[in-house]
Order: sequence, then C-alpha cells, then structure tokens
Amino acid sequence: MMMRHNPCHHTVLTYTSFNDGKDWVRSNIIDLGGKGDHSGVTESCIVQLKDGRLWQLIRTN
Repeated sequence: MMMRHNPCHHTVLTYTSFNDGKDWVRSNIIDLGGKGDHSGVTESCIVQLKDGRLWQLIRTN
C-alpha cells in the first residue's frame, strides 16, 4: 500500500522479480482516486489460482 498526496488517498502497488526473488522492482500502481485519508484502495492480497492465473483482492471504501 502507498499513500498518495495532493489529494491524500491510498493506492496499492505490486512488485516484480525477474531473477527468482533476488531483486524486486515496483511495477503496477492501482489508483482509484479519492480524497481523504480513508479513501482509495487498501489491504491487497494476491492468490494464485489452480490454472496459474493470479487474482488480486483489494479493499475499497
């Protein structure tokens, strides 16, 4: 999770590794906007499905 400023709101971001987890780089930022310290998106989790796809769950207001 990452706080954005001006206007203040929460975002969620992901990290990617290209070398089996030795190093990580910030990749996607999910920003639904909002205004205020309780707006935006928070508390993300990622689940790998049986077919290999990733499913990301994100809490909003």
